[in-house]
Amino acid sequence: MRAAWPQSARGTAGPSIDVDILYDLLPGRRLGWEIEDLTDELSELFGRRVDLLSAAALHERLRATVLAEARPLYAA
Repeated sequence: MRAAWPQSARGTAGPSIDVDILYDLLPGRRLGWEIEDLTDELSELFGRRVDLLSAAALHERLRATVLAEARPLYAA
């Protein structure tokens, strides 16, 4: 998992700012409704709203910037 936006990644986000998290799935893996459960669990953990976005779904115009600013949260 990677924090996608620098405010979240740098820890400078105020209490009203959500945490935007990019995720990568292993080849052949898919998320169904589990993503809703994961979003709820992470929101509870961080104490603020969490938005999850697949790194593969990034718009081509935003991809390079978002990936350059993303910071690792967890790497398996």
